[in-house]
Amino acid sequence: MKKIQIKYWDVQEVVRDVFQVSLKEELNFNKMLGLNNDKYVLFFYKLTVGGIVPISPVKVKMYKSETDLLEGLFHRNGHVVQLSEDIVDFKKHPIEYPFVGVIKVKDNFLLKVKQERHKKNLFNHLDKAYESFHKFVI
Repeated sequence: MKKIQIKYWDVQEVVRDVFQVSLKEELNFNKMLGLNNDKYVLFFYKLTVGGIVPISPVKVKMYKSETDLLEGLFHRNGHVVQLSEDIVDFKKHPIEYPFVGVIKVKDNFLLKVKQERHKKNLFNHLDKAYESFHKFVI
């Protein structure tokens, strides 16, 4: 396995173009704060016009819980957001990146990223999501 060096995440290429991603153990705030909820939520989204036409590449935002995600979506949009839930074991089935959606992260997850530019963007967005999350939590 090839290890990729990024600031806040442990990333290993397990097979060609498939990456196992996990938050570095020493950065897990939920565990440090003694919270029972050791899951994080990663929200992959695009900015849109009228909720239809995308005007940005995929962005990533990190939340400490699903409740915080829903509160953030309500605050930003000003209306109730309904999310459908598909249960997928992301430890066994890689997610094709780029994609738009929500991942509940307990330990690690797999992402399949074929294009080199998407790899750089993904790793950069994950670090930025953690930095913004870190500022909010502390």
